Amino acid sequence: MKKNITINLFGTLYHIDEDAYELLDKYQKNMHRFFARQEGGEEIADDIEHRVAELFAELKASGVDAVTIEHVQNIMQQIGSPEQMSDEEDLQGQTTPPPAPPREVAAKKRLFRDGEDKMLGGVIGGICRYFGATDSLPWRVLFIVACLFSYSGLFWVYLILWALIPEALTPEERLLMQGKPVNTTSINEELVRGIKKAKGQLTSEETKSTMHGCVNGCLSVFLLIFKILIVLALLGTALTAIIFVIGAAATFWPDTGFADWTPWARITEAGIGETSVKWLLLAMCITGFGIVTLPAYLIIRGLFGRKVKEDEKPRSSAAAWIVWLCMLVAFFVLVPLTVHKYNRVVDTYYEKVNTKDGITLYDGNWEKLESFGFTLSYLENASNRLIGYDDNPRSGENTALLRLKGSNDGQNIPLFTLNHEAELRPGHYRVEMLYRSFDHKESQLRLALPGTADTLTFKLQCDAPKTHFADYTWKEAASRPALSRDVKEAEWATVQQRADSLGWSYNAFDFEVKTPGKATILLQQDSEFALSPMATTHFNVIDFRVLKTDED
Repeated sequence: MKKNITINLFGTLYHIDEDAYELLDKYQKNMHRFFARQEGGEEIADDIEHRVAELFAELKASGVDAVTIEHVQNIMQQIGSPEQMSDEEDLQGQTTPPPAPPREVAAKKRLFRDGEDKMLGGVIGGICRYFGATDSLPWRVLFIVACLFSYSGLFWVYLILWALIPEALTPEERLLMQGKPVNTTSINEELVRGIKKAKGQLTSEETKSTMHGCVNGCLSVFLLIFKILIVLALLGTALTAIIFVIGAAATFWPDTGFADWTPWARITEAGIGETSVKWLLLAMCITGFGIVTLPAYLIIRGLFGRKVKEDEKPRSSAAAWIVWLCMLVAFFVLVPLTVHKYNRVVDTYYEKVNTKDGITLYDGNWEKLESFGFTLSYLENASNRLIGYDDNPRSGENTALLRLKGSNDGQNIPLFTLNHEAELRPGHYRVEMLYRSFDHKESQLRLALPGTADTLTFKLQCDAPKTHFADYTWKEAASRPALSRDVKEAEWATVQQRADSLGWSYNAFDFEVKTPGKATILLQQDSEFALSPMATTHFNVIDFRVLKTDED
């Protein structure tokens, strides 16, 4: 059952099928566009409408109740193209002025998206029409496979082409897409073909064959994967946009709580914030937000936006993409500049909060140093990260240790003074230390006892007697905690082998305290000691303790 429409042509009512009316309407609009720029063109188009009305009247007089699409096609063939029109009288007995020479666009191909042959945006269909391919299905399958192997890189190319290439909406654009000449005859043929296809009257076996079979099933799977990728891409875009918004908020509104995710709150407390860095960060966040959201907006608008009418000029996205390119260039200019200035501010902040008495230590080294029982009063030619991790010779596990390493990757001799203070009662004491020198050289330990101005100096040697684990039996080691802590007698041989292979040394120094008070122990390398050829450039301390050996 077809739907009929009643139209009024110059005062006379006619019944016409819906599809016939759509074809007639496009035909008349096409004629008006064709003659619009010619002198007297409007009169010619009006005469054509009168001629259509005259032929409709003849059909009605012959007993036709409703005009069908076949009647409209016959009328179009009778009227023909401008070059076929001769001088003839119109309905008022006037002579129709001879039409101007027909305007024909050369058969120069243009790239359009094919709206009649599309799964998403019609990009592949349009490219196939441009290069003369008749079946776009194999190329779609090939493109989807290529997207998977390119880790979705070609997917972004497709989205950009979708946004940049216009869709062929008019008969003229469809003819240009295929490289066919554009004249009234070809346009009329394209109109008839389009109407037939829109109404399901195109019965090409080739078209039917592409809609079923195994290949179509595979394509459905690929399209599902493709749609999932689109959703993931949009989610990634939204997440990235949120990150840029948070970055902008954290830059200028630290009270929002977002600044807790950045060093800005601490930098502001330290009084080091630079206004220029904040403005650069804000500009980078704004341009970054535009870069990720503008393409998404254009794609969504293309998918779900209002359809452009045939006689309406298609909306151009060129200006939006020019803005996007400008933002992209600005973003890549702002990133290195902002990172450079931001790092300078952050470095200044960390240097300020990690500096004591002119000495800078990073990564919480001040707190970790105190856990070893030391304070630092002098450091030069050394790494400012004094805490490291290495294998413990007693357990074989990775353990925190004190690492004194010369700057320039251990090439310089580090100068330092590590202080350990302890309240001591009169009696006999022993300093024990597990120590490793990578170059098998030495450092020194100085001890200032209470009640005397004398300073005891000990050399931390690697190869002196009683400096190796192997020099001690288990009975001897059991009384020395630095050697035997967390070690069982059955494990002692294994510990000795491990310590020997890792190069650890054991140093112990006995001394007597006669006057109660505060003793100061210095682990030290000064400029005078550094002149010695035996001064080490890199050594570790894993255990340091002061023990009373004559307990009451």
